[in-house]
Amino acid sequence: MINLRVQTIIVALLLVLAVTVSAGTDDSVSESAFLVISVVSQTPDPASPGEEIELRVKVENRGTKAANDVELGLVPKYPFIMGEAGQSKGMGSVSGRQKGKDAVIVKFIVSTEGTAPSGTAELQLRFKTASQGWTLIDPLNISVGYREVPLTITSVSSEPEKSEPGKPFKIRFGIANKGTAEAVNIRARINITDSMPISGHGSTNEQFTSSIRPGAVANVTFAVITLPDAKSGVYRVPLLISYSDRSGRNYTLGGQLFSVAVGAKSEISAALVDSATLREGRNKVTIELINQGLGDLKFVTTEVAESGDYEVLSPPMTYVGDLDSGDSDTVSYDIFFMRQAHLKLTVNYRDALNDKGSAELDIPTRVYTGDEARKFGLEKSGSKGILVTLAIIATGVLAYKRIRRKAH
Repeated sequence: MINLRVQTIIVALLLVLAVTVSAGTDDSVSESAFLVISVVSQTPDPASPGEEIELRVKVENRGTKAANDVELGLVPKYPFIMGEAGQSKGMGSVSGRQKGKDAVIVKFIVSTEGTAPSGTAELQLRFKTASQGWTLIDPLNISVGYREVPLTITSVSSEPEKSEPGKPFKIRFGIANKGTAEAVNIRARINITDSMPISGHGSTNEQFTSSIRPGAVANVTFAVITLPDAKSGVYRVPLLISYSDRSGRNYTLGGQLFSVAVGAKSEISAALVDSATLREGRNKVTIELINQGLGDLKFVTTEVAESGDYEVLSPPMTYVGDLDSGDSDTVSYDIFFMRQAHLKLTVNYRDALNDKGSAELDIPTRVYTGDEARKFGLEKSGSKGILVTLAIIATGVLAYKRIRRKAH
């Protein structure tokens, strides 16, 4: 770290007849111009090799006379690099007693060589005035060293939150720089394998960000699509991030997993089994439930609602359990029909993502009267039964007569 105690260079200029130079932190007031030059800040601190530095230098005049045409400059020297425009800064005149909050702040931008060794490097400073040419003064001590550049994932979101099979969606990541050095050439990659139900959609599975400054957050978006035959569920997808710092050091952020929720719309249908046998009065009604969706269902229950057209004689709620995609199951109820009716059936369940769902089904029925059933051959006439009964009676009468004859 830079030594934050004020590092001062005091230059006494006698602008009328002579010039004298002294060093120290003397706060006395001079009858001539008396410049005090000090380092205010170095950003970043320390500076990594190959990194840009913002250096702020304060110029105060503690004398009573003005210093005219003051110019402050940096002398190129390893391990620092600076452009021609950044080597010197003119500030005009510095009035007498111009100090403290009124002092002149001069900003320099320099860079360190990528091969700069860790430690303290000297940055040479010089000045000139209207009456004096360039003069070297004591160098400034600049701290150079590697700093960690930790990137972290601060947020993960998808749009929509739950993807449907065969539909595109977006995944967004927030990547934050928690360090004090700039991260550059950031590559974020989602590792999609054959076992995952997603694929890139209109873009690759790698995104590039040129830089993330300290304290900043970069948002990265991937366009993907869920495969048409994807089963509902939560899938874990790995994210890999590689990046560098300005000195060329490489970093890798691995072991990052995020979840993708795939949820197909539930599709449930119901139909009566052997519906042609329904009569007015009491019936045993069997209903077949069919899961036509791509997702499995669990904790399935059914409930028949009461109606003025029928009365449920058995318990109205039935527990079914699991109902996998493409499978069916049956439930039965004792129902007394007064007339034609539509059964009102409610199916409750949880899907593969454990979200609650329900379906309200309307099941039409055909309830036959006794005459209609006989008319359409659904129920045979009772004449045969009468003949059978008469035959039994006749047989009994004949047997009785034979017994009496034998008795006489």
